[in-house]
Amino acid sequence: MEFNVEIVLPSGKKVRVRELKNKEYLTIVKFCANQDMVGLAKFFDSTFIDSDLNIIERFYLLLYIRMLFIEPDITLNIEKRDIKIDIATMLNKIESSYIDLERTVIEGGIEVTLDLPKVSYFENIDDLYIYNLYNQAGGEVIDFASITRVKDKRLQTIYLQQSLNIYKTH
Repeated sequence: MEFNVEIVLPSGKKVRVRELKNKEYLTIVKFCANQDMVGLAKFFDSTFIDSDLNIIERFYLLLYIRMLFIEPDITLNIEKRDIKIDIATMLNKIESSYIDLERTVIEGGIEVTLDLPKVSYFENIDDLYIYNLYNQAGGEVIDFASITRVKDKRLQTIYLQQSLNIYKTH
């Protein structure tokens, strides 16, 4: 059995993550050195991240792993000045400001659930919008992120209308 720790996410979900191995750390460094964010996200998704975690939970989890297994601070070098950022402080800020944003709305007889995306990386803003949408029709859930190319203008209209409605209520 490998060493692992339980991490309580800001949403209250609990996940267990195993210790980061040296080989995995080297893999992360290689992805970063090659500026391959898609590959890095896929690596994290296949190694540490459960598919049901939203983007905030994923970010929190990765920061926690960084703090626990690599170093508790992030040091940025800006204009020949080192700036240290305490990861624990960042995690506390995320915990204190986390709210569940899932909303189900009905527009024109269509029930749509809007939520934070359950991905680690998206290549453009359209992907982000699509990952937020889930249509529930007759008990069947349609995850719009699984549709490779959305051609239906109704989807764009529904999303825009619901986004505006949610924006008005907050």
